[in-house]
Amino acid sequence: MRDTVEADVVAALRAAGIDPTTGKTSQGRDGVKRPDMFDWFGAVTTSEATTARSAAGAELERLGWAKGRERGELVKYTKGDWWLMVAVSGRDKELSAYLQEGQSMLVFTAAQRISAEGDGDAS
Repeated sequence: MRDTVEADVVAALRAAGIDPTTGKTSQGRDGVKRPDMFDWFGAVTTSEATTARSAAGAELERLGWAKGRERGELVKYTKGDWWLMVAVSGRDKELSAYLQEGQSMLVFTAAQRISAEGDGDAS
């Protein structure tokens, strides 16, 4: 399912008019993909950030992600046993080294939920 989640995020980025190759993803240890998570983050112009987040969200919903909580610039989605948060972060002290004036960070973070009994399968 992790590959499907990654493909959905890539499709959402493209639907938002963002080239997925302009951002970055975190890899697991030694460059091996973690089977239970995926993320993507990249700089976008601040004036387009919210519109891009909304367009990406519409594509995620089309792909079967259920929109959940929305708090400011952060929206949570779920699909199967995965959750996905899409957020926009402005240029603050922590991000100032990575963003230029007039840019914001668009972030997608997905992880597989683990059941309370601890029998979640991360494959």
